[in-house]
Amino acid sequence: MVILNKIDTLWDELKPESAVADEIDRQIAATASLLGVPASQVHAVSAQKGLVAKVNGDDALLERARLPALEDALTSKLIPAKRGIIVTSHV
Repeated sequence: MVILNKIDTLWDELKPESAVADEIDRQIAATASLLGVPASQVHAVSAQKGLVAKVNGDDALLERARLPALEDALTSKLIPAKRGIIVTSHV
């Protein structure tokens, strides 16, 4: 799993949200290619904006920071995979 932080530096009020999303998607694809991993394993987030969103209860900002998708990936993929490795190593 790869985490790209600081996507909020790409947020530009003068650009349409779709253009910002396209740039983030390009960075995800380039990172995945460079590291030789599937793009689905690369998660782009804004940790700082996500924290602000959680403190303020701002669901829209939390989604824009992409933290719920990362949290889902951690709980549904990474933790079970790690648990499987631990169980296998103790057999």
